[in-house]
Amino acid sequence: MTNHHQLMMSHQHSAVSPPFQSYILSPSRMHRLLFFVFFLQMDAMIESGQVLRFRSLIFEDPDTVALAVQSVLPELHKSVADLREDVLRVEKELEPFEETKKVVNSSANLKARLMTWGALGIMVLQLAAFVRLTYFELSWDVMEPTAYFAQILTSVILAGYFMLVGREAGYESMYDALHARYTRKGLAAKAFDEAQYQRLQNLLINKRQSLNLARKLGRL
Repeated sequence: MTNHHQLMMSHQHSAVSPPFQSYILSPSRMHRLLFFVFFLQMDAMIESGQVLRFRSLIFEDPDTVALAVQSVLPELHKSVADLREDVLRVEKELEPFEETKKVVNSSANLKARLMTWGALGIMVLQLAAFVRLTYFELSWDVMEPTAYFAQILTSVILAGYFMLVGREAGYESMYDALHARYTRKGLAAKAFDEAQYQRLQNLLINKRQSLNLARKLGRL
């Protein structure tokens, strides 16, 4: 770089004159200058679209990268409006399924709550019966072994519940088990197509991802 030369950046030519001879002959300064010019030219090429930078990778042919991405994402050629229409179409197909699930879940929720309230009522009635039998009808000597056997029976029932459901007995677990049971029965009674529902849900997720990607690419 001891002579005058032309520097081309972004298809523009600029005349460059070398600095003093003593400055050029320094190897460290020469390397810094070369790196500086290289990064300037690289930034100019990236800004002009001649190369594509993705993280630490530099692609010399952005068109080839675009074609490769389009081959992986076949809906990339669609416009944002078309993808939005696809999303609306799938959402419309899902509406009957969602409405059916909403009705069934509401009914299952009501039945499960009634069952849990019924269990609480049974325990209250049991307590009231034991109090009356102990202090008014019979005596403690009679009711003590009766209460003991009733407690054992309750433990057996709770153990059987754990063996059937697989969870520790409690109000929350009992409610969840009842709600799931009534939901399954309600969906079966309405001939709900679970496979079709899952397929439409997955399709909707893919359509929304394609729409978001198209919007991001459209803003670049």
